[in-house]
Amino acid sequence: MRTAIKEYLEKQIKNDTALSEKYDPEKMDKCTEYITDLAKKQLVGKPGYIEDAVVYKWARDFFIEGPDGSGTKAESASGSLSDDVLVTGTTEEKDPWSGDQLSLDFGG
Repeated sequence: MRTAIKEYLEKQIKNDTALSEKYDPEKMDKCTEYITDLAKKQLVGKPGYIEDAVVYKWARDFFIEGPDGSGTKAESASGSLSDDVLVTGTTEEKDPWSGDQLSLDFGG
């Protein structure tokens, strides 16, 4: 997961000025932890996965807005994730490393 997110961000900084100014590859471990925490909060122990576009948005938000929640759109004041988070429930087992999918599957 970390490698896919890093590759995505490094492609995006070519066209995204805000991201290019704040992106720091040394913080990828913290970014990955941030994304994993958000995904776990969203899935609340239910099987499912977070869509790639959402994971990539969270990664960008981590660098642009910071992981401390100040100004972040990932969590609202109520503590729940915003409406732009797309979660897909599944009862099938998915291989998170197959294809181009960047699945975060926390199903039990």
